[in-house]
Amino acid sequence: PQSNRGDNYLNGQDGIDTVVLSGLCSEYTFANNRLVDSVSSRDGVDTIVNIEQLNFIDQNISVEKFTSRGCY
Repeated sequence: PQSNRGDNYLNGQDGIDTVVLSGLCSEYTFANNRLVDSVSSRDGVDTIVNIEQLNFIDQNISVEKFTSRGCY
């Protein structure tokens, strides 16, 4: 799924799913299944469920790694 300016509920369901985001990894935070873009009017706040990968413009990272240690 692709994020957009609105606040989204993104459910990947089965398989390996990737959310495509518009910013740098360092511009996002994640807590309680909510991915928050710090830049206003870009990706907003997305609730993600059953998503395994995050595709930022500077890197791809698993949700597990992003939530435990952030960007690398």
